[in-house]
Amino acid sequence: MNNTSKKIIKHDKILTFVIEMPHQSQFIGLFALILHIKAYICIVRVIEPMKKTGKYILALFIILWSFGADRANAQQMTWDDFVERYHPFDDDSRNDILFDELLEIHTNKINFNNTSEQELAQLPFLSSSQIKDILYYIVANGAMVSLGELMYVPSIDKDTRQFLRLFCYAGDTPNKITPSLLLSNIRNEVTARTDIPFYTQEGYKDYQGTSDNKHYEGSRLYHSIRYRLNSMEHLHLGIQAEKDPGEKSIDYMTGYAQIQDIGCIQNAIIGNYRISFGQGLVVNTGTSFGKGMMFGKMDKMDRGITRHSSLTEANYFTGGATTIKCKSFLISAFASYRNIDANINKDGTGITSLKTDGLHRTILEKSKKGNTSVTDIGGNIHWERNSIQLSATMAYTHFSLPLMPKYDTPASLYRFHNAKGNDFLSYSLSYGYKDRKWAFLGETASGNKGGIATLNTIIWNMNPSNTLTLIQRYYSHKYVSINSNAFSENSLPQNEQGIFIGWNSKAIRRTTIDAHLDFYYFPWLKYQVSSSSHGFDGLVQISYTPSKTLDFALRYKMKSKQKDFVFHKSKTDTIKALLYNTSHNLRLSCTYNATDKLSFKTTLNGIMIDFDPNNKEYGYAISEQVQWKSNKTRFNISATYFNTDTYNARIYSYEPSLLYTFGMSSYYYEGFRIIALASIPLTPNLTITSKIGTTHFHNKQTIGPGTQSILSPHKEDLQIQLRLKF
Repeated sequence: MNNTSKKIIKHDKILTFVIEMPHQSQFIGLFALILHIKAYICIVRVIEPMKKTGKYILALFIILWSFGADRANAQQMTWDDFVERYHPFDDDSRNDILFDELLEIHTNKINFNNTSEQELAQLPFLSSSQIKDILYYIVANGAMVSLGELMYVPSIDKDTRQFLRLFCYAGDTPNKITPSLLLSNIRNEVTARTDIPFYTQEGYKDYQGTSDNKHYEGSRLYHSIRYRLNSMEHLHLGIQAEKDPGEKSIDYMTGYAQIQDIGCIQNAIIGNYRISFGQGLVVNTGTSFGKGMMFGKMDKMDRGITRHSSLTEANYFTGGATTIKCKSFLISAFASYRNIDANINKDGTGITSLKTDGLHRTILEKSKKGNTSVTDIGGNIHWERNSIQLSATMAYTHFSLPLMPKYDTPASLYRFHNAKGNDFLSYSLSYGYKDRKWAFLGETASGNKGGIATLNTIIWNMNPSNTLTLIQRYYSHKYVSINSNAFSENSLPQNEQGIFIGWNSKAIRRTTIDAHLDFYYFPWLKYQVSSSSHGFDGLVQISYTPSKTLDFALRYKMKSKQKDFVFHKSKTDTIKALLYNTSHNLRLSCTYNATDKLSFKTTLNGIMIDFDPNNKEYGYAISEQVQWKSNKTRFNISATYFNTDTYNARIYSYEPSLLYTFGMSSYYYEGFRIIALASIPLTPNLTITSKIGTTHFHNKQTIGPGTQSILSPHKEDLQIQLRLKF
């Protein structure tokens, strides 16, 4: 009897509960067909120059639908499906960083049979108890033969199994790691990308004047190259280089070398890396899980040290870091020194703000490159036994020039409590208790600048189908920690108090419901808010999968925050008052898997902004995506029509993109965007991917501001990527 059959017999009782009978409603299938056809008709009508082509596309769509209707099979969840389901689709850049990190893991998947608790903790949809269950299953039953065995882990439901297939695989595990074994199992990957715009922005034109900030010195092309080396998940090496559009040459280069789980060394990195300790109140240069991002799984502490393998030019350390296992303790230490970009005041005595975009296109931007330096040192001690965890974190930061934010006008007074000075010390104690039904964890922090920050979470697993989450936070307006990033409405854990209540339910068959309410208060001033203020937001998301071939998702999101509004009684007489700036977002999507290779997706978006008592702002967008995928070959076509009253009513949308590229865009005013993407293996080890797109505005003659403006109502661009694995 082989190992797999043993496991099936051992878990036969569990198996009876996870088998699901396929069922498809003809009525729902007809509704989905009508929805897709209506989406195509709408797009065809609004894109007048392509009207004839649109009719051919619609006819082809109906033929393909008819062909696939009788041979429909379930498709595995794709990366694009995952993003569409869980990205909050807002302007918070922290969410894009999180999904950028998840894309890195999706591209270089985790080997279940050779992983650690800290590595799996990077996946936001896994709770700490689920991670422990997976690792315990492997210890008790041996290495996984395939990911199908996840159905024998009782805490891993169907949705989670789908997610895990995007980020993990079941690979080989050697009995003993030796240098010769590592060297004989090296896998290499080289990825090169070029972006070619078919338009010229104002910054590339020659100016008669001498302004330092009106002329880009480099070409319009974007280039990047990545090299990765991986050996049995124990040895990692990477080098990344990038040239942004407008820069003269390769302007950013980064790298790392990492070993994992060798002897008492759990993790050691030299080069560029990220760190997350506690709940992020002292050190978190990675990301914090957002409000709509599986909040029921936020029971993790000390996600630890990870390599910085992306091309993001901010929020990382450069130097060395290590984590050592010692019985019930994990002991971590890090040291970093790097040059950073900053805006320095006129007399050169201090930093008014940090520059984090990584762009060095003009003489002025180049003058800010690496004009100051920052040193970071710190560490963490983590102890865990049975259901109890404790963790202590300390971090010290020194700037070569003091931070000196400007707050000399009424409009800038909100910066009064921003970080000031050269030296910053912060420290915290994290704590946690978990069992099968309850989880409680939190972190309380302070520092040499005064103030206290505390974040506490209670998770109640009411039953296998329902989870309640309560998150309390208190961040003093005096609390300062340079490298922090925690659960908050603000971009930093400062000047905020709040209560968050979340509910996740799978009690209804084939349906997942996520809902939350968050109430917050800001004691000190904020940008465009001249006194203390309040706010609240809420979300309801329902995912319904009536059959293997159909998936529906409905999301309603509301956010309301107080903001200054100026009433004009006359040309010279104005009154400023705090009003609630409220946005309502509605999103509906339908995915139909016509065959195991062909799928269609229709998405409808609507938004309303209510701030000005005399003028509400509206916007909507409709998009259709077609994907054909077979083995390593993939084709995508996407068309989106958008119409918004103003830029404030812009709509965020995701579109298929190249590897290592997160394709989130915002649409505003009226127009359409069409993209086509193809990924084709030229050889078993070499793949070429290309994407071409066009955006056309109906009511604008120029696109973009300042040096980025294009004197045309449309723009086209081409992206090409080569990936070699050997």
